[in-house]
Amino acid sequence: RLPGFGVSFMTKERYHPVPSSLTRPPHPGKIIFGPDPLHPACSLQPLLNMLRGARINVDYQPDPLPAIWMKFLFIASFGLVSARHNQPIGVINEDPDLHDSARRLVLEITAIAQGKGVALPGNSTELILQKAASFPYHTPTSLQLDVHSDKPCTELELFAGAVMDYGHRLGLSVV
Repeated sequence: RLPGFGVSFMTKERYHPVPSSLTRPPHPGKIIFGPDPLHPACSLQPLLNMLRGARINVDYQPDPLPAIWMKFLFIASFGLVSARHNQPIGVINEDPDLHDSARRLVLEITAIAQGKGVALPGNSTELILQKAASFPYHTPTSLQLDVHSDKPCTELELFAGAVMDYGHRLGLSVV
């Protein structure tokens, strides 16, 4: 295990049938990371220098946990709802019941993050809902695709299991 927390805001690259042909999306991803509280003396400067030297978009943050949890808020809430109902993000945004389910999950996960001492923005729920509204209508989530392609291993336990486990440990009611 490497010291340091990280969350990657990477986008998938598109592969073409021609060997060695690869195009990058117009908005490259970003890697956000910061110090590991279990290894506070470990310097991540060499890693930061290497990544920047390779022209990888990185953002070193003294406290990366808010960014990690904001990412988790989005992918867990919309991923779980999209997987459960096999609907893309646009349908979740416009269907009142599905949107309410995603919003309730965002609120539950926000309570978990706060219970763990993570300083999220005061408007985190609105930011997550705005992010979802910015996606093209027919965008599926990776969890939805995995679950409905009958893959033997999916991220379902990672997302739902973490929400339930953290919630129970903190004495919070989770769905």
